[in-house]
Amino acid sequence: MAFRMRLRKEAQIHKRREVRSEVAEIATNRILQYLNAGMTERIPEFGRVESFIQLVKEADRLRYQLRSATSEWVMHSLVKRDGRVKYQSDAPAFLCRYRFQDESIQALKNQYDRVLQQLHWVTSHYRWTPAVRSNDFMFLSRIDLWAGDLAELTMMPTPFDIARHVPPEDGSPESLTDERTSEKLPPQDLQSWLWGWENWSVHWLFGHVEKQIMDRFRRCNSCNSWFYAGTDRQAFCSETCRKKHFSRSTEFKEKRRKYMIKYRRDERKREERARDAAKTQVSATSRSSKDRSAR
Repeated sequence: MAFRMRLRKEAQIHKRREVRSEVAEIATNRILQYLNAGMTERIPEFGRVESFIQLVKEADRLRYQLRSATSEWVMHSLVKRDGRVKYQSDAPAFLCRYRFQDESIQALKNQYDRVLQQLHWVTSHYRWTPAVRSNDFMFLSRIDLWAGDLAELTMMPTPFDIARHVPPEDGSPESLTDERTSEKLPPQDLQSWLWGWENWSVHWLFGHVEKQIMDRFRRCNSCNSWFYAGTDRQAFCSETCRKKHFSRSTEFKEKRRKYMIKYRRDERKREERARDAAKTQVSATSRSSKDRSAR
């Protein structure tokens, strides 16, 4: 029984890893590669999606701090009406409706509300229409529709395909005669694609918000690029960045210094043993020669 339970648990862990790997591939290919292309300031759609991710992560950080500071007494205080916290029913539905007597907690709550208001501003211009979709006569499901072409994102241009239609930061015209130029995304379809991409991205990211897993979107500690964490402890987008960052750390330098001291000490010992062995061989050869001469 214990063996079967262990096999079942290992299978579940393997399945979760596969699912996270698939989601990471979607996040990278459909969202993060565009945010890491350096065009978030020149393309508003990229900038808004990046702002959405940053604001949700900041809101979640503040939410956790508020919960840690109040979870043990807030509900009891509301029931007892002891004045430590009050419920504001007239506050907007997307804000925290508590008002705290403690100034430090209230200041944290005000900061939390400001982030939520910024998030509301970012998301307020999206207009999605729910519809019922038939999945090849197999079952019915919900689908959200929005204006703009390529809502399903069946066509994924590369960041270069997009960048060649966007003026550079210095405002000079950008050449479209590069041999790498692709016809995957004609200039007239760029705005329509960007609008569809932005709506799809935010709609997809809301699934992570609801599951409380937005923390998987992170900045690399070395190159500052966006990546989707495959594990809870992952802090770098690649093994190259991990090694590069670690090589500059004080811990690595100290470890390297100790390693080189030991390496040089061992190298001297090896050289001394080699010299001793050479001397011993020369001495043995000399004695052997003298013995042959004496005979």
